[in-house]
Amino acid sequence: MGALLESGSIDAVTGWHLSNARQAIAKVVGGHVPYVYAAAYEGGERSDGVLCSGEVPGDQIVASLHWLRTEERLSRWFIVGNDYVWPRGTAAATRVGLRDTGIEILGERFLPLDTHDPACWDRVLNEIERSGAHGVISLLVGSDAVRFNRAFGDKGLDATVTRFSPFTDETVILASGADATANLFVSAGWFAGLDSASAVEFTAGFGRAFDLVNGIGPADESAAPPPGTMAETTYSGVHLLAGIAGTSVPTVEDARRAFGKWGWDSPHGPVDLHHGSARHPVHMAKARGVELDVIARVR
Repeated sequence: MGALLESGSIDAVTGWHLSNARQAIAKVVGGHVPYVYAAAYEGGERSDGVLCSGEVPGDQIVASLHWLRTEERLSRWFIVGNDYVWPRGTAAATRVGLRDTGIEILGERFLPLDTHDPACWDRVLNEIERSGAHGVISLLVGSDAVRFNRAFGDKGLDATVTRFSPFTDETVILASGADATANLFVSAGWFAGLDSASAVEFTAGFGRAFDLVNGIGPADESAAPPPGTMAETTYSGVHLLAGIAGTSVPTVEDARRAFGKWGWDSPHGPVDLHHGSARHPVHMAKARGVELDVIARVR
């Protein structure tokens, strides 16, 4: 990416990736071209020209835990996450946000990315079971979230312990399998099952674009999968760049102005950026087999 910058080949950067990648990218592009980081993140990014358009823990996690206490009577939680900046930063922010609320974090465990050892997952599950937690906040990503869900279901913990994740989407649910998703809640700005006019319009447009690039399926039917969080947030990141630039190429100065205060319409609703933190509508969904049913708006 540094070489592309030096050659003048790129005008801006956006994408959906992990926070450790964001930190590395920001060091390279910061102050040179605008960079929109589109994924939910731990908060606190202040690099020059960097805009973080995803959900932050206070809106997404703390609000969801309040909802789960009210609706499901869950107030004692255990955190399981991967061992890198997003889970650790998110866990710390969540603890701060829950002070004096009566919602407790009883313990936490962080595992390396790409943990395969079944014995390791079993030790974590035993620790959760001993803690007496009502639920687990899963800050695991990708295949680790899948392995955790399967181990959780195999051990039978899903009968007595709730899981909640702010970073699970339809692809993780599908990969986990119907036997591994009982009693699992997820919160996010976007779900493919949202039925608002803007969400339906985005889903239809995504399908048309997918088929245009990849071709339609048998019997002239669309082959497009439902657009997940990565698709919707990346789309929103591109539109944020276009919005701050107007009719020209976006600049670092445009990003600096937007950092203080900016608003835009996303497929899941209006988003407001204020001093670097994006405020989103946040929805709660519950797994049903390999589907996610949106059941409430929590912010």
